Amino acid sequence: MSRIWKLHSKDKPKGYLPRVVVVGAGISGLVCARILKDSGFDVLLLEARKRIGGRIWTDHSLGFSCDLGASWIHGKWGNPLVKWCKRSSYKLLSIPSGRIWFYTKGDFVPDYKMIWNYKGTILKMFARFFKNRSLNGTLTLNEARSLIAQSIKPHELPLLNWVVELLEAINGAPSYELILNEIGILELFQSNLLIEGGYEKLLQEASYGLDIRKGVVVEAVEYTSRGVSFHTSEGTYGAELGIISVPIGVLKRGIKFFPPLPDYKTNAIQKIGYGGVLNKVVFLFKERFWPSPHQRLTYLSASYKENGGFRYWADFSSVSPLPTLMGFSNGEAAISMDLYMKEEDIYETALSSLREMFGDDLIEPSDFIITRWLSDPFSKGSYSYGKTKDDHLERHAMSHPLYNRLFFTGEATHPAHYGTVHGALLSGEREARRIHKLFCCKEEILKNLPWR
Repeated sequence: MSRIWKLHSKDKPKGYLPRVVVVGAGISGLVCARILKDSGFDVLLLEARKRIGGRIWTDHSLGFSCDLGASWIHGKWGNPLVKWCKRSSYKLLSIPSGRIWFYTKGDFVPDYKMIWNYKGTILKMFARFFKNRSLNGTLTLNEARSLIAQSIKPHELPLLNWVVELLEAINGAPSYELILNEIGILELFQSNLLIEGGYEKLLQEASYGLDIRKGVVVEAVEYTSRGVSFHTSEGTYGAELGIISVPIGVLKRGIKFFPPLPDYKTNAIQKIGYGGVLNKVVFLFKERFWPSPHQRLTYLSASYKENGGFRYWADFSSVSPLPTLMGFSNGEAAISMDLYMKEEDIYETALSSLREMFGDDLIEPSDFIITRWLSDPFSKGSYSYGKTKDDHLERHAMSHPLYNRLFFTGEATHPAHYGTVHGALLSGEREARRIHKLFCCKEEILKNLPWR
């Protein structure tokens, strides 16, 4: 990991460069810190967890590299993460791939047959979807679902509910909060890539050479036109510049600021959508009980109330020592399970979903792991989503620095690519370049950055 990420061509920048403290060692904080350090700044990272990565977490407890937070690179065309992986020779995998298979008690139907059988329903759904997007900038996904439900037949409702559930999962938000205008419907069809060995490869490269203090919880931040002080569980750290790189859920209900943040910023923090969750359960099995070509498995339920209860599964057997399925919970069901259910009850909910799909063919898992990102005090949710028609303006306000001393980064501060790892990456680069221009020099050579 000897590549240098400096922004200027000179061996040493002219003049004195200020000391920087970065709060949060997720991908945005790591990228920002690494660029600044390699460009000559004195940088310290404070991370509340005992590990780096934040909402990126590559776990090995099941015997393989399994990403329990961010898993995929979303959209391979023009994505900076794809460029980074190719430049660093990290292999990218199309997992899961192939058709979506709809299961019921062991029987299955491929997606193209489902589309043909429901072609009239699908046309009505998308026509109404785009019509409502253009007419009302504040219509929620749940309101759109109710309107569409009035124009289709009762036996067609399960497919409508399934599409709503998929959009909830992609956006990490409950349908009653997710605004229709902020939904990228084409995300249903984009190509997603998995990094062989997990996202930790990027974390390791980004963290190379950085001074990171783990297990340090920042409780309050004091900022003036002269510098920033961080009051933490391990004492006070001071610096001339501070960078806040924590999930917006932590800013909503976590770190205190002195003086209080200006109204435009606190309003943005409160209005940006956050607090939904996309959780995962990973099941390992001693034997495979589904056809080997099937990597994307799901089922249609009769009731909208069942939405979000592990109805979509991805086959991870090709990267695991045993047959493996990863299931997803989303929307209201995921919020309720995360906050109020015991692990054994979540386990049984996921297993009951598989029983609906496979019937008597199902066997008990030999091992499993469950995520709870909403009740995690250092994430308080999965990622941000579109909740208001002025969403992009609020994210710009969120990213605005204070006194050119306190800076803000993270996926929630990117106006276009929020909710993604590449959005977090680009926001970290943005703040590093902003600080570089303010305190170092105007010159930049972006080709030193591995995604450039």
